[in-house]
Amino acid sequence: MAAAAHGATDVEIDLHQTADGHLVVTHDALHGTRFISEMTIRHFATSQDDAGHPTVRLADVVDAASDAGLGLYLDVKQLLPGGIETVADVVDRSAARDRTVFASFRADLALEARRLTDLTTSVLFHDPGLDLNSLVACTGCDFLHPCFDVFGDPLAHFTPAWLDRARRTGAGIITWNTTSDEVADTVLEMGVDGICADDPAMLVRAVSRRATSPTRG
Repeated sequence: MAAAAHGATDVEIDLHQTADGHLVVTHDALHGTRFISEMTIRHFATSQDDAGHPTVRLADVVDAASDAGLGLYLDVKQLLPGGIETVADVVDRSAARDRTVFASFRADLALEARRLTDLTTSVLFHDPGLDLNSLVACTGCDFLHPCFDVFGDPLAHFTPAWLDRARRTGAGIITWNTTSDEVADTVLEMGVDGICADDPAMLVRAVSRRATSPTRG
């Protein structure tokens, strides 16, 4: 995959489930006037063809990531009853199994993934004032994923005090999608477990700068 060639260690994908149970990789829940959860895979594929996009299934991405040596960060947007087991079944058959994170803005899905599988879990959220201790206690999530890029200055909210509160929960920290060298340098210096970026080469450069900084000996 191109992500691996540019230095990525993992690939993040958005995941939905069709009405007949197929797991598809796409960002938007709505296609035209219908939700993916209302569409069969045949109807979804037709809508994708009409828009000039291929239909990408989770199994295809899992295979490609495994071949490229990439881990998987599944941003699960929506699932139907039984969908978590379906996700786990696809992932369990892959070489990426031990490097897969089940992530979601929906705390209920993260909780169910924790209850039904042994996948690593992550909860995404926008609110800087969220009760992090309660969130981790209620979901058992392994990672907290603040998406503060919805704010004009995400670093105004991702502060040392906020990070200290987050660390006290015992969870790891994954940060939002950034293409900013300044943001990448700052959050790396503060200490995080992962950063999302559309440009993995930018993150590789940021890690390299941190490793070679004279102040770090």
